Amino acid sequence: MTLPAAKIAQPSLADLTARFLARPATDDATAAVEPHEVIAGFATDARAAWVEATATAKLLGVKDFPAATPGEWANHVRQSATVDFLPMAVGHFPQQVRDVSALIHGAKKAAPAESRGWSVSTAKQSTAGLILAAASARVSGNTSETERLLDQAESGGADATLVQNERAAILWQTGEKAAAVLIWKQLPASAVTAFNLGVAALAAGQKADAKGHLKAAVAQLPESSGWHHLAQLYLALA
Repeated sequence: MTLPAAKIAQPSLADLTARFLARPATDDATAAVEPHEVIAGFATDARAAWVEATATAKLLGVKDFPAATPGEWANHVRQSATVDFLPMAVGHFPQQVRDVSALIHGAKKAAPAESRGWSVSTAKQSTAGLILAAASARVSGNTSETERLLDQAESGGADATLVQNERAAILWQTGEKAAAVLIWKQLPASAVTAFNLGVAALAAGQKADAKGHLKAAVAQLPESSGWHHLAQLYLALA
């Protein structure tokens, strides 16, 4: 009789980081990366991803984001591509960084499945609704709609730092990384800004700068957050 396959628990980012940090010291920083550190095949819990996806707004002081996951969010989580250098922005969640080996080696990834974003359950007239709708448009590749919604949110009194961070995320996503960095450098100091400047510096190979920013992000982000553990992982790579 064939027994059903055992259900394997998804490694948390904390566990993944701990395994990476515990690797033996060698001259070759990639030598100790093992196949089990690649977690691309594991499903991400949609509810946990939503908590992380709204963390950026909450860290920047926006408190009215809904706790309930919006429609199509679970589908979006399943369709989200594996990412290497992921900035903090609404709709991003650290579980998108699934393949540590590819991150270290700079391996090319297969073309990701497209996401249509998610439906926004809060009224679009609210700040939270507009920002969430803009983030959904961004991840689905609709840049013009993203900009329109951000302009509307800004006109309605949305937090300026959050709006600018979202604009930087558009630029990062479309490959205009230097322009994204210019925006982040002009934003007030925060855990979000430190994290994003650290990720940008690491992606550009500026490891000394990356370390300074990522150390600040680790110190400011709560240990309960997946972003804290992702910052630790990036710091280990710097």
